[in-house]
Amino acid sequence: MDSTTPLGLEAIYNSKVAVSKIQKKTPYDFVWFSDELPSIADGMILKNNVAVALYEVKSRNISSEELFGNFNGEWLISYDKIHELYNITRHLRVSFVGILYCIKDDVSLAATFWNGSGVMKIKWRVEQTKTRKTVNGGEAERPNAFFDMTKATKYT
Repeated sequence: MDSTTPLGLEAIYNSKVAVSKIQKKTPYDFVWFSDELPSIADGMILKNNVAVALYEVKSRNISSEELFGNFNGEWLISYDKIHELYNITRHLRVSFVGILYCIKDDVSLAATFWNGSGVMKIKWRVEQTKTRKTVNGGEAERPNAFFDMTKATKYT
């Protein structure tokens, strides 16, 4: 993502809003990676100063109701990104947490996708689809992972 474009700056702002909702209601500290350079994850989650997970945040201009209705509760993430995150977290022995921010109703949804041993915690599938390449546009046809967020924890 180009964090200096208006869309990039808006995405960063929405990510911070999403995480702040969770941080206020949990015992975890969220450490951000730099916005200036591309990173495979957005940051690391700490509990008592110990790393327990990597996390990724995405915001969508939908409500949580739309997510669970129109999109069957599924969150799309590129499979290449998921594959790389899986390998990194396995080596670090930490979980991976996905955070999806639904802008229209100001709701953060958080789910542990897999634990530090690599055991999947939610349902998911892979499908070849055309999607927007980045927050700034473009189109990409690639394998994408669809994660079932129906059991995600909701933060308001």
